[in-house]
Amino acid sequence: MNLLWGTSGDNFRFSINGNFSKAEEVSADNRDFSRFAMYFYSGSVFPGGSSRVPTGRFYTPAGTPGLPANLTGCASATRVAGSPGTNLATDYRCYVPASDAYNYQPFNLIMTPQERGSIFANYEYDVNEAVQLYAEVLYSRTTSGFMIAPLPFDSVADDVVISAQSYYNPFGYSFGGADGNNPQLTVRMEALGNRQSDTTSDSKVAKLGLRGPLFGSEWNYDFLVGYSRLDQTASVSGYLYQPGLAGAFGPSFLNGDGVVQCGTAAAPVALGQCTPVNIFNLADPAQVTALKTISSGYDTDRAYTSKQASFAVDGKMFSMPAGDALVSIQADYTELQGDFNVDFLITATPPLYLNCYLAQETCTGPNSGGYDVKEISAEVFLPLVKDVTAIQALNLTIGSRFSDYSLFDTTTNSTIKLEYRPVEDILLSGTFAEVFRAPTILDLYASPTNNSSTFADPCVGLTSARIAANPNLTAACVGVIPDTNFSQPNGQVTGLLTSNPDLDPETGDVTTFGITWQPGFLNNNFSIRVDYWQYKIDGVITQLDTNYSMDQCVATGDPQYCGLITRFDATTANPGQISVFLQPTRNLGRLETDGVDIGARYSLRDTAAGSFNFNIDWTHINSYTNEPPNAPVQEVAGTYDRQFGNYAENRASATLGWAMGKFDAQIGARFIDDIVLLLPSGGAVAPEDNPPLPVDSFVYLDLYFGYTINDNIKVSLTGTNLSDEQPPMLYQNNVTNANTDVNTYDTLGRRYAISATYKF
Repeated sequence: MNLLWGTSGDNFRFSINGNFSKAEEVSADNRDFSRFAMYFYSGSVFPGGSSRVPTGRFYTPAGTPGLPANLTGCASATRVAGSPGTNLATDYRCYVPASDAYNYQPFNLIMTPQERGSIFANYEYDVNEAVQLYAEVLYSRTTSGFMIAPLPFDSVADDVVISAQSYYNPFGYSFGGADGNNPQLTVRMEALGNRQSDTTSDSKVAKLGLRGPLFGSEWNYDFLVGYSRLDQTASVSGYLYQPGLAGAFGPSFLNGDGVVQCGTAAAPVALGQCTPVNIFNLADPAQVTALKTISSGYDTDRAYTSKQASFAVDGKMFSMPAGDALVSIQADYTELQGDFNVDFLITATPPLYLNCYLAQETCTGPNSGGYDVKEISAEVFLPLVKDVTAIQALNLTIGSRFSDYSLFDTTTNSTIKLEYRPVEDILLSGTFAEVFRAPTILDLYASPTNNSSTFADPCVGLTSARIAANPNLTAACVGVIPDTNFSQPNGQVTGLLTSNPDLDPETGDVTTFGITWQPGFLNNNFSIRVDYWQYKIDGVITQLDTNYSMDQCVATGDPQYCGLITRFDATTANPGQISVFLQPTRNLGRLETDGVDIGARYSLRDTAAGSFNFNIDWTHINSYTNEPPNAPVQEVAGTYDRQFGNYAENRASATLGWAMGKFDAQIGARFIDDIVLLLPSGGAVAPEDNPPLPVDSFVYLDLYFGYTINDNIKVSLTGTNLSDEQPPMLYQNNVTNANTDVNTYDTLGRRYAISATYKF
């Protein structure tokens, strides 16, 4: 819903605009392509999921004494659903990854619910002929929130020991602890319900300025001050209070009243001060109640502020035979600040942020920082030649910007643009621009964030022969014991996303050449433009993906990649298993890309069948290469991988519009070229056994139809993705949830919208 109102007088103009929108959630369970966690390895597609299952996964190291025959030889066990979990011989069986993995997809969202409202006001007041006062104010509020599957509990990562002396523990030995000295125990905490957040974002922007002619001359001035602030608060639920777990899962016994009590008979913990929890059977309603006594959530509060002041003048410098030479000069001051405050419950110790009062995935820390920049820029327009033989117009534009950043050295970046029109119908242009992009506040100062990164470990099945063939595996697989059939317990590892206050700016240059043809014999109803572009960027700022970093480590042995991996020592009960994989924001080498843009427009007006217009835009990527430090160049064009994303070589859109009387309509098509999915090989799988996977091209069809009832009322119908194209399967081991690239493909399917506009 949108509402616009305005008024004006002899010396003022005022308008105010408000809008409100609401979108309901769409669950991954509502779409066939995302209903199950699907994996693709070595030419095979199979459903998978998480090893953190509601019936628990209890690791049984080889040689463990006292295990019954049904568990002999099991790498891990799980409770038989519906059993009490008290008898190893009858209540447990071997955990089978292929069939027991937990499908978390039905709990995830492919579109989060959202409510958004905003109000914008604009005011202009003519003080006198030389001064105009103007002001803009914007306020918007968005409420949203994620929902994901119930908490996966990991006794090692979460540094919780399930005591061998727990009354409920039938295994006779302890599980968990961050030191890795005890076997692993994992479980899905369905009793807590889904993890979810309620997030509110408040955005406030205010600008105040003065503008007008400078001292009554042909020059103009514009003075502006501005302030903006974004506040984001989130309340997240569905977690456990870690200090309470030490007692709940620690020693416990059956007291004389037949009540399970924390502590031991010799050293009991007073009733009411601790509630024992049976992690071996959380489906028991009594245990659900007990577990919720130690459940908790947390809050975060983030604020981003920007202060701005600028002063600009523009006007005529002097006259030239081909026209007036124009100049624009501007001085800017900008101050940026970010403050990231987090609940003490999730505050952890750097640099690994592994342990806090809640689950490891919540652990983070407060952070803040900012910088300011002072800039002076100038741009000059010079009409060099006009109306001579073979030159109807030749214009040169030169610009330069000097920037003084509080975090970096000063920098000067310039632009030059040449426009040449040999005849009226044809325009040739070329541009060369130096590029400088400073890191954002989030790049520099965002709080660390844990994630569950899908990861293919090349150390799976590590052998001495493979190490001999590639010594870099020694650095990649620290703690892994060769020739022991090593494997990771899960297809996901704990990743830690971190900002980087030591980032350098991106630098480089952009070159473009273009030609536009608008033939006069078609009454300017047709135009076509072709542009060639080339970007060269050094120090590309990006967040490292775990698989990408591991690939670089294995290929080069470079410590800057191998040093991101922390594994348990070979002397622990979990040798070689990854405890955390750092994913820092870094300047990742050099990027070079070039391609072609083509756009065409044609209008056919006032025919017996109505008026028509046709538009087409096409982008082709010739090449997109990345050259990381001390690593081979990688061609990205035409591929998808987790580090770089989706770079289809061709993308296009086309529309055909029609209007006649009170009716108007438009049909549109969007095209995404085919790609190849680059698959991480991992383990002992040879690259030739895990080749890139072809992904077909896609065409989406959209339709619009409108009817103007009268001068005040118009109604319209819009259809999106009319053929109900479902996105391609890129599989869970290559993307983050949903089995596809949600940033490129339509995940909602066919949908319609009806709208009405009323003017008064």
